[in-house]
Amino acid sequence: MLQKTVDILEQAKRVIILGYGTSAVAAYDLFVKLSRLGIDCHFSVDAHVNALILAEPKEGDVVFAISYSGESRDVVLQAEQVRGGAKIIALTGESDSPLAEIADVCITVKSFETAYRIDAMVSRMVQITIIDILFTALAIRGGDAALVRLTRSRQGLSFLKF
Repeated sequence: MLQKTVDILEQAKRVIILGYGTSAVAAYDLFVKLSRLGIDCHFSVDAHVNALILAEPKEGDVVFAISYSGESRDVVLQAEQVRGGAKIIALTGESDSPLAEIADVCITVKSFETAYRIDAMVSRMVQITIIDILFTALAIRGGDAALVRLTRSRQGLSFLKF
């Protein structure tokens, strides 16, 4: 699944990243990493903004939808909106969820939360680990051009440091 995902992301003309609530953290991380590689992508925590972008899909669009339960209504409904017109990648914890069912590629990651955690800490860390793996694979495939982009992005941010 990871290789298929990398293949799809590598060919994408634009990646629209969906993730709300706790999954928004992983979605934003993916947005930053893909941007550093020069991939045209979009992320917003505002479901209305995403709905506007998805209302006019473009050829070569890929929707990367993140929902640990695979049942987050905003994510599933928005991904369904472009089904058939764009590739859908799902990062979820449930392989039989509504999100997994509509995805072209589904990366399923299981984690087990304990009762004393008030948040989905482990699942978020697992999602970010998967994103790091995808980022690394894309950077390696990108070769020297990716290295140049990553160096430029690091230099572009250097003025923000003391």
